[in-house]
Amino acid sequence: MLKGAGVGEIGTFDDLVEACKTLRAADITPIAVGTKPLWPTGGWFDYLDLRTNGYDFHMKLTNGEVPSPTTG
Repeated sequence: MLKGAGVGEIGTFDDLVEACKTLRAADITPIAVGTKPLWPTGGWFDYLDLRTNGYDFHMKLTNGEVPSPTTG
């Protein structure tokens, strides 16, 4: 499915971001979390965002102070 959608080998985080953009353009959901209760998804989001962006950015993001990349 990935090659058919135009996605090559993913070796870096930037490659993953570009692959997600390519998949979304093909109307394919690139990443999904299969969970009925919402709190595990919130936990994953918090963990990944804190590890990737740090506490200060995470607090700004969760307080609505960071613009969405899709809305500006």
